[in-house]
Amino acid sequence: MKNVNKKRLFLSILILIIIIVTVILVVKSLVNDEATNSDPIHQNDTQSVYEFVDESGNKMDEASLQAAKDAVVQAFKAVPAEKLGITVDLSAARIVFNQGITTISGTECFVFNVYSQEGEALKNIGTYAMSRDTLTLYRFNSESLEYDLIVL
Repeated sequence: MKNVNKKRLFLSILILIIIIVTVILVVKSLVNDEATNSDPIHQNDTQSVYEFVDESGNKMDEASLQAAKDAVVQAFKAVPAEKLGITVDLSAARIVFNQGITTISGTECFVFNVYSQEGEALKNIGTYAMSRDTLTLYRFNSESLEYDLIVL
């Protein structure tokens, strides 16, 4: 009986250590993410698994990619929140380009997530897609799993 209790105690301590290490690694990762992203409104995903390509299908250089993302962010932030279906102030939102480029209704669009800061956590308030020319905007509808056009 004593051996069984010792084994249980050992396993409990081992599980507790694993949980503590995991929490420390997650917190450290979040702190590093915040430190490297000094702009709370606009976070660029430069290490995305998605490849951003230009209209000719060539991989975009960093300067072109940055200029295109900046144009999308500027145009997106100019859209009234009520048209976007949100109540969050976009000046405090974080835009993350981690979805690549997709074609919607024949138009190539940057896909990005928009997050709001709620205390210590980030809350996803929507996934959007904006055309390269910034004239067309879509919101991802999680119920229909399709993009809905937002009339600008």
